[in-house]
Order: sequence, then C-alpha cells, then structure tokens
Amino acid sequence: MGKLVKIVVLIICLLSFVGCSISFGQKFWKHNLPNNYQIRKGKDMMVHVGYVDNNKFYINYEGKKVGVDEYVAEFQTSDNYVGLRCVKEKTLEVIYYIIDTKNRNVYGPYNDLDTYLEVLVKITDGEVFDSFKSTSDFDK
Repeated sequence: MGKLVKIVVLIICLLSFVGCSISFGQKFWKHNLPNNYQIRKGKDMMVHVGYVDNNKFYINYEGKKVGVDEYVAEFQTSDNYVGLRCVKEKTLEVIYYIIDTKNRNVYGPYNDLDTYLEVLVKITDGEVFDSFKSTSDFDK
C-alpha cells in the first residue's frame, strides 16, 4: 500500500511540473509598425518599441533615441506615427509617448492623457489613429 501511495504522489508531482511549465511558458513576439518600426516582447519579458535596420532592433540609432524602452502596455498607430501608453517598471506610473516614425523623433514622456492628446493633435497634423491596442493581446 505504501508503494502505491508513493507512485501516485510521484505521478501527481510530475503532472504538476509539466502543467506548470506549459502554463508558464512565455511567448516572444514582434509586430510591425509604420516605417520600419516594431513593437516586440523579448527574452526579458519587456515590451519595447524600436527602429529596425538590417533585422537589428534599436532603441538608440546613430546617436539618437528612436524608440522607447519603458514597458509598452498599449499602442495606437497612424500612417507615420505611433502613440504609446507605457508603464514605468519601478513605480507603475502610466506615461505616454509619441513616435514620429517617418523622421525618427520621440516625443514625451507625458504624464497624463490630456497632454498626450494635445501634443498628438499638434504634431500629427490630423492624421487618423487606430484606437489603442493592448500588447497583452499578442500573448494569446
């Protein structure tokens, strides 16, 4: 009887470990944005936006900041711009950025949605944006 209990416990343990490794498996992904920009989730589990040149991902390119290394929670796009809702990793503060993908300019961070929207309207010259998309949708 004792041997049977040990076997059952061993089987349960093995199944739980296999189940845990399957359920906690992380998915890395990338999503193309306008003008050679990309949003991606990498090995560090962070979601960033950067410029891609020759299949290399850059937050800084040719001495200039061209991407955002804060955790990107949501994003929206137009033909030439990307709007980002980010979360600071240590404080969990929500901040916003705008990236001009055509000229590789990064604007922000903005601490509130109203300021972000005011600047967005001024610099984008009325370009139409998609609604915000959650980056967590890519994990599914």
